Amino acid sequence: MQTQPKIPARLAFGPFEVNAAGGELFKSGIPIRLPAQPFQILLLLLAHPGDLVTREELRERVWADGTFVDFEHSLNVAMNRLRRALSDSAENPRYIQTLPGRGYRFIDSVREEGRAEPLAFPVSRQMPAESPKQFAKLGSRKTWIAAGALASTVLVASLVIWMGSLTSASRRDLRVQQLTTNSAENPIVHAVISPDGRYLAYGDLAGILVRVIATGESQLLPRPRSLSPGDEWFPAAWLPDGTRILATSIASTGVTGWSVSVIGGAARVLRENVLVQSASPDGTLIAFIVTRRMSPVENAINRRLMRNSEIWIMASDGENARRVVSGDNLTYFGSVRWSPDGKRIAYQEYRLADGALVDYTIEICDLKGGTPSIIVSRRHYGGESIDHNFPEDFCWLRDGRIVYAVREPPPNIRDSNLWAVAVEKSGRLHSPPQEITKLSGFHMEGLSATTDGTKLLVESSSDQSYVYVGRLAADGKLEDPRRLTPNQRYNTPYGWTSDSKTVIFRSDRTGTFALYKQALDQEVPEMIVTGPGNPMMTRVSPDGAWLIYQTLMDGQREYRLMRVPLAGGRPQVILERTAVENFDCPRRPGAPCVICESRGKEKIFSTIDPSSSARHEVFRLVRDALNWRLSSDGSRIAMILDSQQGSIEVRSLTGQMETTIEVKGWPNPFTVDWAADDKTLFVSHAGLMASPSGPIGATILRVDFEGHAQPVWETRGARYAWGIPSPDGKYLAIRGATTERNAWMVENF
Repeated sequence: MQTQPKIPARLAFGPFEVNAAGGELFKSGIPIRLPAQPFQILLLLLAHPGDLVTREELRERVWADGTFVDFEHSLNVAMNRLRRALSDSAENPRYIQTLPGRGYRFIDSVREEGRAEPLAFPVSRQMPAESPKQFAKLGSRKTWIAAGALASTVLVASLVIWMGSLTSASRRDLRVQQLTTNSAENPIVHAVISPDGRYLAYGDLAGILVRVIATGESQLLPRPRSLSPGDEWFPAAWLPDGTRILATSIASTGVTGWSVSVIGGAARVLRENVLVQSASPDGTLIAFIVTRRMSPVENAINRRLMRNSEIWIMASDGENARRVVSGDNLTYFGSVRWSPDGKRIAYQEYRLADGALVDYTIEICDLKGGTPSIIVSRRHYGGESIDHNFPEDFCWLRDGRIVYAVREPPPNIRDSNLWAVAVEKSGRLHSPPQEITKLSGFHMEGLSATTDGTKLLVESSSDQSYVYVGRLAADGKLEDPRRLTPNQRYNTPYGWTSDSKTVIFRSDRTGTFALYKQALDQEVPEMIVTGPGNPMMTRVSPDGAWLIYQTLMDGQREYRLMRVPLAGGRPQVILERTAVENFDCPRRPGAPCVICESRGKEKIFSTIDPSSSARHEVFRLVRDALNWRLSSDGSRIAMILDSQQGSIEVRSLTGQMETTIEVKGWPNPFTVDWAADDKTLFVSHAGLMASPSGPIGATILRVDFEGHAQPVWETRGARYAWGIPSPDGKYLAIRGATTERNAWMVENF
């Protein structure tokens, strides 16, 4: 590459425009957020289209100050962010080509853009609004987070796109405004818009903040003294008068509902062991969820989905509570919303079906009783994968519409858009579902609306999971962990080949989920052809020749257990239409695999020969095994059972108890895997509020049979992780992740 020429003020390629002086990137006129280093890399590549820009040149120009010790990791992160902003792929590049070990090349044509502002879509930087007098009561200027500092970190971007109206063929403008820009290290927990649409309340690591949408001024509300800094504390809803917020805290001691004043005064406990949901339109009643005491694993993973729960209502002062909807051990409830007239509630119900399938509905019930009416109904996979048919959240507008978010079909399964159905005053469905937004790059959660129904708040999240590999030292420590999968998609490790040279993982890098294998000395993985259906969890057969995996068929309604040769070949069916929740295979050739099936309240463990499909029941449990794995020789099972302490039980293959392990200082482990020598366990600990791993994060531990724990690896950017050792015991494949979540406001929908 030659000396860098002077870069024109505005450059364009494909649908993108670059304002070099202003540090801005636009796609069809829509501003795209891009951090400083990825933007500098982009400018350097655009200055030399078609030429190789070496890694050394990038180090000199972008990291010239030497502040980054791990340059390789920093460069990979920056390149991943740049590719994500451009919707580009390292495997199938449209704009940036990787030359392994050398550098990068911009392969698209670059043109100089003469116009001063991007066309196609008008952009405004700030909403014109007036800060109301009421908010002046929130405290002195010293209590506010400085608006000037905030302006450097909060981008308020508005975009206008043309789309169809729900009720007519006329066209109107959809307005989308970003309200927060929290990083992946501090994602928002939950956000709600005020009844008049002037304020945003949201929770993050700092606590609960209230922000004036027009100016960006924010105030941190006082945290109750009974809560520690590590306890989660987030808003659930506004009361209609706009002076109070309903909030929820999640601590190691339990879940609590609060009433919090935004104009001064201490927060007040409404009720213990409840998850607050919403207030009635007149503010006299509050809907909430009552549940059994949640285990910390459930707190960390599914804080809004409460098993064996019930929906209750109470007066705004916490008194006169009564049950409205009952659940059972197979039922979870999600969001609960009020009808515009306050006579009914709508709620999300998740009911466990066969295996890992979940039946999802949005239902409406009258407060006086009667049979609920079903408004939305889906069946989806309840594991860690994405199901594009699964609605994310919903709200009930004043005009009678129920608006909910639904995942897009492949290959855009990371995106979701808003749909709406009209509901009669009687609570019955009035119209079929219609899509009301068509946005890209949004995964919509946490919906709330203003009283007049003209403004809708959505949370949009971006999750990535990665496969890391590190060498296990003799002292148990992990040396030189590196990222094997440098892309911003879901990458989940499940096993190793028998020679310990290749990791088996699942990824959606192409827009749909598939299984892959990647050798430690390779940069690009090899896809494993698994046939039709969505492949799920996978294991390597005892002889190392086959990959055993689950798949969902026939529109996510048929669940199969399959096998395919690791060397390549035709997939074969092992079991049809099964209710298998989990399965595992030992590493000893000739030993059987083990499956766990759910039948009512019982968990049935059976051995199975993957070559003949012959199976034999070995034992049953009436308790829920949250996670379990076979020892490498196939003689024992280590399992984490559903209990308050979450102890690890080691049983024989016939179900006989051998020992119970209480992990010292780390209660409620999340996953368990055997070490290669079967003498210790690798245990993951989800990011709990009162744990050593902190409020957000996960820790992988090496645990002996006496319960002594040695931390091996930790992440601050995910709620859970796990580690799978290679058969020779030299390496550990790790699932790590990050989550970025922010709040957006939608108008004219």
